[in-house]
Amino acid sequence: MLFQNFEALAALGEFQTMSRAAARLGVTQPAISKRIRQLEADLGRKLVEPMGRNVVLTPYATMLLERARPLYLQFKEALQEEVSEGTGELTIALSGALLLSWGAKILKKIRQDNPAIKFSFAVHRSPIAIARVRSGECMVAIVHGLSELTPDLDSRYLADEEFVIVPSELKPFGLPRRGGRLSLLTVEAHSETWSALERKLRRWAGKSGVELEVANTLQNFHAVSQLAHAGYGNGLAPIGVPLALGISRSKLVSFPKPGLQIPISLVGRRSTLERGLVVRFFESLRAAIEAQGR
Repeated sequence: MLFQNFEALAALGEFQTMSRAAARLGVTQPAISKRIRQLEADLGRKLVEPMGRNVVLTPYATMLLERARPLYLQFKEALQEEVSEGTGELTIALSGALLLSWGAKILKKIRQDNPAIKFSFAVHRSPIAIARVRSGECMVAIVHGLSELTPDLDSRYLADEEFVIVPSELKPFGLPRRGGRLSLLTVEAHSETWSALERKLRRWAGKSGVELEVANTLQNFHAVSQLAHAGYGNGLAPIGVPLALGISRSKLVSFPKPGLQIPISLVGRRSTLERGLVVRFFESLRAAIEAQGR
């Protein structure tokens, strides 16, 4: 019961509304309120205060969360692993761009090769997928990027993904020469994917003498590809996304060899990545990707 009450406090601290906290935990709003009241009674301290339509944590509750969160996450992870060992269930957070480009085909093969594993998926942008692992809601995430972007987690390399330019309106387009400017639509600057991309793009631009300009940022690569197709600018996207949208490979523009590529990784806590169930999944996933020629 204490664990459930603390879980309610953690969710409330994250979302600041009873309704969203309840939705995240899969319970009713009255259940969240009851758990918070019980925790306040046990501790003899006020934990939440109203602020308009939302609620905020008291300074004491914030301090409590900061001190207890590591133990809470370890306990939650231990419970999840015990359930997983008994049921063979693997909860995975997956980048939406990867699912759109090649994930569905690869995961179908994984399911066929591993009938004993019960898979559960949550599809998000990469930052949210990683957050789901940090919070203990998912065991692993499949995302763009490597562990230097997630120092509190570990990662296993799966493959490299090529990024290409989707020309505005799919009109003929060539990379600018020295002294020119390259203006792009891309994903939001705070994403792990853009952090990895920007370093390589800036390096290429510096060597090529090209000025790089981010014209606009969007929430995901699906939107980037669609708006580029519609004529709102040149878009930068993983090659699988425009291909999945029916855009011909001949219309896409690659960067000079070896091309613009960033890694795809399986991300999780080290203890989770070393478990037999996850190791089998990783090996099967990497083999399936290699078989697809990625």
